Amino acid sequence: MIIAPDSLMARVGEAMNVLNGLAERHPDAISFAAGRPAAEVVAWPTLDDALDASRIARAGTAAWQYGPTPGLLGPLISALWAADEGGSIDPEAVIATTGAQEALWLVLTALFEPGDVLLVPDPTYVGATGAAAVARVPVAPVWPLTPERVAATVEALAAEGRRARALYLVPDFANPEGDTLDEATRRALVALARRTGLLLLEDSPYRAFAFEAPPPPSLLALDGQGHVVQLGSFAKTLSPGLRLGWLAWPGAPAEAFAALVRAKSFVTLNTSALTQALAEGFVRRSGAPGLRALTAPARSLYRSRRDALVDALERRLGRVDARWSTPGGGFFLSLRLPFDFDTDDMHACAARHGVLVCPMHLFSPTGRGRDTLRLAFANVEPDQIAEGVDRLARALEARC
Repeated sequence: MIIAPDSLMARVGEAMNVLNGLAERHPDAISFAAGRPAAEVVAWPTLDDALDASRIARAGTAAWQYGPTPGLLGPLISALWAADEGGSIDPEAVIATTGAQEALWLVLTALFEPGDVLLVPDPTYVGATGAAAVARVPVAPVWPLTPERVAATVEALAAEGRRARALYLVPDFANPEGDTLDEATRRALVALARRTGLLLLEDSPYRAFAFEAPPPPSLLALDGQGHVVQLGSFAKTLSPGLRLGWLAWPGAPAEAFAALVRAKSFVTLNTSALTQALAEGFVRRSGAPGLRALTAPARSLYRSRRDALVDALERRLGRVDARWSTPGGGFFLSLRLPFDFDTDDMHACAARHGVLVCPMHLFSPTGRGRDTLRLAFANVEPDQIAEGVDRLARALEARC
């Protein structure tokens, strides 16, 4: 099934309008809808302290001028990767971007040719499908996300004269479902990419937030031969306000990597050198060798909130016959109901019970997941979690 950009834009636009409008109309409701980091963990040293610790800022006027289009983050990302993953990334294989969203946009505009198709899980992050719609790239949803189903989709598209150019996925604690791909699936996807030329776009905003144990090796660590592009972001680990991300593509064909740099130069010239200096300074001043060490306090906080949410669900949803996941990290869990829960139910839940939730079908290009909710817990305080689940339980019990 291929979804054309216009149809995709209509669906993504509807989802964003619904979610944004809901929060605006019910500002005092308890929200399990916003996938934001907790305010407590984005309070960093003063800007002066961060700049004092930054090698970029200490290099004369580098932080205050136009900078090189690929940016100045390569050495920092290489060092963080070595600490967290135990491998190495060539600093020259990194492009600093205005958030991971720009990194995805660059791939869609510079590496896709007319007729190419982007494969996505179903459901998936709406920012990915929205970017594809704006870039006029058709999307083919893949469900379930298995190597066999991905391979079959690639073959079916080839039979129609189309190329599956890339597969976008969030392998660690995914938005929206909270799921994590096991190592066998990751290895099989990398092998498939090598065999078919499919590019794997690995979005990894939640990888540092593993609660019980580190997640399986990243797709990039399993490949490193140019078949995986990793999209990174400091939005969850440092601060969304930095609007700073990166694209890492070790082993990239030289002309393809140059095309990404060229596309960025035409759109944003370069990512703010000052923002890059602040991020580098924050990390260096913390003394943390990698993002996992840097985010230890946040990870502990988020784990406690996940546990509080699971405990509240166990206490209050017994009469609803609901089922939920217990994610090993990240910001989200899935709550499956014995009945459909659509946007009308979402509005009623907010208006009558004062709690905001996201129906999973809003994240699906095909409308899947009408019996499932995404619950975001990272930015909800424990007392609000308990009260919010009580309110949600009353709303759901009224449907039973």
